[in-house]
Amino acid sequence: MARKTREKLDVTFIYPSYDDLPDELMFVDDMVAYVNQVHAALPPRVRRGKVFTRAMATNYAKGGLTPPAVGRRYTRDHLALILFAATAKLCFSAEEVYWLAGELFEADNIPSSHGNLKCAFDRAFAGMRGNSRADAVASNLVDRICALSEASGA
Repeated sequence: MARKTREKLDVTFIYPSYDDLPDELMFVDDMVAYVNQVHAALPPRVRRGKVFTRAMATNYAKGGLTPPAVGRRYTRDHLALILFAATAKLCFSAEEVYWLAGELFEADNIPSSHGNLKCAFDRAFAGMRGNSRADAVASNLVDRICALSEASGA
């Protein structure tokens, strides 16, 4: 059923690669705008009126999901973690998001971890299944996105 739903679903959501993330240091408002721009491609029913906010970014940092900002600016590694958290939070609880981030991201190799997740999202939106943890999370998230979209008639 999920595969058929994915085929019917016209989703232009593309999870950006690590290299596509802005390389310059960003203030929190710039990071928030970027995440919301990426999420704008998701169907409205999936977003459910949720927008990523400055407070959410701050809470993820305070909660230990990301390292502290560099001064008051965020790096590409910060953005990779925040983008994952904001995307996963559309369908998972905050506790699940923290656990998943811990399972999927290696602190010393965020570019590689983000790349694995990007590939997993691409496979999941194409209706293909992989065997990694990233594949399982991405597939589950895409299934939930499709279910929400189908329920709304999007």
